[in-house]
Amino acid sequence: MLDTNWQELYKAALFELNPHEMLTRIDAARHAIAQQESSADITERERRKLADARSILSTLSRVASSEVDRVA
Repeated sequence: MLDTNWQELYKAALFELNPHEMLTRIDAARHAIAQQESSADITERERRKLADARSILSTLSRVASSEVDRVA
């Protein structure tokens, strides 16, 4: 269940077009990823997927933040 949750939230952040909403979705995805990472039965493959997602969200957050600052 958590696995699907983080992936859905991650995809929602990736495909959001509004920079303000994107930042909100990124925060939700990061939170879900952190919860998934704390799971006791997580595999090494899953850890790599989560790390990749966190990295992409970090970049996306910088881009969205700069867009919000540019518009403001």
